[in-house]
Amino acid sequence: MDPASLYVVGPKQNPKWAVLSCPGACGHVMRLPMMRQHTPRWTITYDWIGRASLSPSIHQRNACKAHYWFKKGDVVWCRDSKCGGR
Repeated sequence: MDPASLYVVGPKQNPKWAVLSCPGACGHVMRLPMMRQHTPRWTITYDWIGRASLSPSIHQRNACKAHYWFKKGDVVWCRDSKCGGR
């Protein structure tokens, strides 16, 4: 899995999962539900050139403690992250 990529599973109109490799030190594969019946769930939007953004933020609560946003195709670290900048 490419650590710099976000993979969306399901049709663009009704995505099921967002899958990405945690950009923090742990590198865990993150599987984020996007289905309406899941709580919590994430939503995806695309800007005019197709870059993806996820909402809400992603908070890896294991030893890595990475906390970040995925905005316009890039990782934006939250201030409380132990991994910010890695």
